Amino acid sequence: MVKQQMMQTYTALNQVLGAAFGLSLGLTLSVEGVSLASGYSDAQRVLVAQTSSEGVAALTTVPHLTQRYRSEGDIPSLIQPIVAQVVVASEPTGLVAEATSPEARSPVASSWQTEPVATIPIRPDRIGLSGSGQRLMTLDDEGTRLQIWNTQTGESLMEKVADDGTRFDAAAISTSGTQVAVITQSLPEHDLELSLWDIETEERLWRRSLGSAQSPFTDDHTFFLEPWAQVIFRPSDDALLTQVSLGLDAADRATDWQLRLHDNATGETMQSLVSTAGVEHQRFDFSADGTLLAGFGYIPTDINALPRHVVDVWQLDCGDRLMTIERENDSDLPVSAIGFTPEGYLNVMSQSFYDIQLDTWDVHAGERINRITEIPGIERQDGYNTLSPDGVYYFARSDVAGTRLFNLQDLTVTEINRYADGVVFNATGSHLAITSFDGVEIFSKTDVSD
Repeated sequence: MVKQQMMQTYTALNQVLGAAFGLSLGLTLSVEGVSLASGYSDAQRVLVAQTSSEGVAALTTVPHLTQRYRSEGDIPSLIQPIVAQVVVASEPTGLVAEATSPEARSPVASSWQTEPVATIPIRPDRIGLSGSGQRLMTLDDEGTRLQIWNTQTGESLMEKVADDGTRFDAAAISTSGTQVAVITQSLPEHDLELSLWDIETEERLWRRSLGSAQSPFTDDHTFFLEPWAQVIFRPSDDALLTQVSLGLDAADRATDWQLRLHDNATGETMQSLVSTAGVEHQRFDFSADGTLLAGFGYIPTDINALPRHVVDVWQLDCGDRLMTIERENDSDLPVSAIGFTPEGYLNVMSQSFYDIQLDTWDVHAGERINRITEIPGIERQDGYNTLSPDGVYYFARSDVAGTRLFNLQDLTVTEINRYADGVVFNATGSHLAITSFDGVEIFSKTDVSD
């Protein structure tokens, strides 16, 4: 039975290769002059397909990234490589077809080092990098231990332990690396407080009340769970952004979202920003000059309906919402990451399984100025998606394809042999911190001046 299934899959795969490339399995062929209009460079093209009882596996555009499909009909049109040679080998698991070229087997030059420059041997829940990438902020999953590290030496520079009856819900390190901001929740009233600390002196500079939290969910110590509590420094460090939820609706969903911009010198509220009604923002990003803020999230809907994905953009000199980007219909892809480019354009990445699109917006004009719909090496399980602040790289991790950095300009891929469950870039995009099984690992570009 297994042999029959293998032969059926082999026949189907043979038909796919024959229709697409004029090739037949069982032969060793050299094919030249094949050109398919996929927009990828020749050096990136490689197709590996394996038949087995688990189905067809296909690796496209980048060596060693394997994607599995139940049948040839599930293989997306993205798989249009240039084939230089087909080799068939007999293995216990089935029949293997491999189309390669010398160029495809050669490693692509990358701007990123694939081994960490430093490793901090802890497994935190949240991380942050200073602007230079030389200082790392870590917050444990219990919300009880906040630490600042030197990423060059691994030395602990500061450690704050939450007092009894308090928990750290969110934290951020400043661009300068000299300050850390913390949102603290205190029992029994679940009061939320923003405080700013000097890293060198470990002195608290000020603290301000943010209100009292409400939630149907508590941890083992009766603290309310505040999954979307956030604090972020503006790139110039002159202000901080906070988001907290202070209410509940009839369905026990978070409401009364408070989004505020605070003066760094005093903690006083400079602006209260208005979001699209009902949206739960998951991530925020400032433009490099600090004049724009973007946030993306979703509006919860009925259980049978898709959530409404929303990107809000604010003009911070006046505090007004400049524009809102929403899914126009159910076929639109859900937003997975946002990020401003150094020029002030907003990149919005959306992905669902193998479908992906990168939209670039001129937010002042309210117009989309570019869209990319094919990025080699995308995998249906990709998660922890993040765009680099320089607008060049897209980070993704998949259980199947692994951890990768996609160059959105030349469509090359850098593989990082780590299982990442958290990621953050520094402000310039020259350093990357990844939480992995080994701890927090710091990666940098080969030329940090890039």
